[in-house]
Amino acid sequence: MSKYILGLDVSTATVGISLFEENGKLLELNHISPIVKDDQFGKEEILWEKATLIVDFLTQNYLPENICEIIIEAPLISSKQFDTAALLNFFGGIVYGLLKAKYKCSINYITVDEARRYGLPELVGGKTKTLFGTFNGILDRKLVVEYRKIIVLSLVAQRYPSIIWLFNNNLMIDKKNLDRADSIVAVLGYKQKTNIWESNEQSIAQTIEFIKRNVLYEKYCKTLSGTKEEKNKQKYQYLKQTFEIEKFLNVAL
Repeated sequence: MSKYILGLDVSTATVGISLFEENGKLLELNHISPIVKDDQFGKEEILWEKATLIVDFLTQNYLPENICEIIIEAPLISSKQFDTAALLNFFGGIVYGLLKAKYKCSINYITVDEARRYGLPELVGGKTKTLFGTFNGILDRKLVVEYRKIIVLSLVAQRYPSIIWLFNNNLMIDKKNLDRADSIVAVLGYKQKTNIWESNEQSIAQTIEFIKRNVLYEKYCKTLSGTKEEKNKQKYQYLKQTFEIEKFLNVAL
């Protein structure tokens, strides 16, 4: 029986999910956004209910006997985010415990920085070999900081051109894509850090052009007026004709 690897990017809002064969072939990309009504439970109970929904979803869709390894991207939390750190650590602990009870496989963690550094080595550059250093000097540094998750998304999309990415009802890149992409990067980073899988660097030129066009698209959207239907019609035309989105992302528009 074939065995598979689950990649997870865990947060209280959305969990990105990727499924790989042991040889590195990506089989599926998914997500779950657990919803629990605040008026039913206290804060701790809400986290427990969300974690339960997540693990139930995983075990129903990815049978424990078929999974040989789970790789989770650990959140990058600064000292200025003490409350967030405490919340995510508490939530992460619940998810880990529930996963461990259901899946009898190894569960490994990798930090966000390491996942990106090893999973997307083309991000590393500059004199000090920092993350996103290859983009500094080509794109405005503030722009790089603002769009770092979109940069990651673009580099993942280049590696896996068959992935269909989500746009929301306003014809903007759905934020769930970012969690989905991070689940892939977690697996790539862990496997490439341990030299189990070979690295596959991509050119950053396409990503740079994608970011520039996305910035122009967002500016264009702010100039539109009329009903939502009218604005979406104009956005659709811009995406297709001016942005040429399908050169950069495989999207269902």
